[in-house]
Amino acid sequence: MIIPNDHYENIFDLPLGIATKIHKLSQQVSLALKECYGCH
Repeated sequence: MIIPNDHYENIFDLPLGIATKIHKLSQQVSLALKECYGCH
């Protein structure tokens, strides 16, 4: 689970810059898991 340090009431309040960083990090984690464990 990836969550920002600052509190936001919901995803609609999340600033675009932070949402973009979260998405990029989740993609990197997904690719690392795929490479390490052979996930699809």
